[in-house]
Amino acid sequence: DFEGAELDPSISADGKFVTFLSDRDGPVDVWVTQVGTGEFRNLTAGRVPDLLNELVPNVGFSADGSRIWFRVAGANGRHDIWIVPTIGGTPRPFLERAVSPAWSADGSRVAYHEYTPGDPIFVADRDGGNGKRIFVDRPGYHTHFPFWARDGRFLYFSRGLPVMADMDLWRLAVSGGEPERITNHRNWVASPVALDDDTILYSAVADDGSGPWLYAVDIDERVPRRLSLGVEQYTSIAASADTNRFVATVANPDSGLWRIPLADGIVEETAARRIGLPTKRSLSPRIGSGYMLYLSSKGGND
Repeated sequence: DFEGAELDPSISADGKFVTFLSDRDGPVDVWVTQVGTGEFRNLTAGRVPDLLNELVPNVGFSADGSRIWFRVAGANGRHDIWIVPTIGGTPRPFLERAVSPAWSADGSRVAYHEYTPGDPIFVADRDGGNGKRIFVDRPGYHTHFPFWARDGRFLYFSRGLPVMADMDLWRLAVSGGEPERITNHRNWVASPVALDDDTILYSAVADDGSGPWLYAVDIDERVPRRLSLGVEQYTSIAASADTNRFVATVANPDSGLWRIPLADGIVEETAARRIGLPTKRSLSPRIGSGYMLYLSSKGGND
């Protein structure tokens, strides 16, 4: 829990290492830690701009855990995948025009999608060669957060309109064909992982707009069940290969309204005063004649 933000974690297949994004040193960088050591290493050290895109995974491990991949945003909307040794070293290019690589359980294949209209999905050899497109959606629709079924027959992903927060969990046969819908949240859905052969764990926003929370869905029943309670929001979830270890980002956001006096010069921070309000979350104030409007929530939408 650094001063600042930690985002988008991934755990190695053997459960020994975790990589994530953090702005601990100023810019958002790729970090890695060996679980239980309490030691953290900055792998990019400010050399890679625009690492964070909240709509897609930005960092993760190769199948054997020896390398960490991260997304690099370039000119004209281009996105590439680079890799760096988990123990540290010199980053190098891995996949051109690619986002969100995900290796199969046996490490023999890697799936990814391009950051172009319809998010075309490809499956390639483990080293990224011989890529074959297996699906492309309609322009405007997106297929994010791909991961493999354990038996290698299906790819699962979040599909829909992320800007509208209208997403759901789908799956696609690696052999090709049309995607198959698994959930019907029609809300923000992200970070699906296999809990076992029949159950998918993921993060989603509830019907009332609260969350995101942890959900699980049985592939046969297809009835989502909310797993997390309380006020903590689970913004992402990832699992080791044997699902004995999970890593998650948990947020407990607080937003308040403050006021400062207008002066001829710069006002010091000590002059700021928080406005006492009966709601924990308050934002977007608008001042009227003798009154103030603001947004808030009681666990649901603002």
